[in-house]
Amino acid sequence: MLSVVYLERTVLRSAARRISTVRDPRNILIAVLAVAVAVLGYLYYDSQQHRISVNLPGFKLDAK
Repeated sequence: MLSVVYLERTVLRSAARRISTVRDPRNILIAVLAVAVAVLGYLYYDSQQHRISVNLPGFKLDAK
C-alpha cells in the first residue's frame, strides 16, 4: 500500500512539473518564434517558385 501511495505522489509531481514547464513564458516564446520561422520560411519558399499561368478563351494553362 505504501508503494502505491508513493508511486501516485511521484506521478502527480512529475505531471505537475511538466505542466509548469509547458507554461513557462520562455518556452511559449520559443514555440511562437519557431512557428513564426516555419511560416515565414514557407512563404519565402512559395514566393520563389516560378509559376506560369496562361488564361485564354477556351484554353487555360497553369504550370509550376
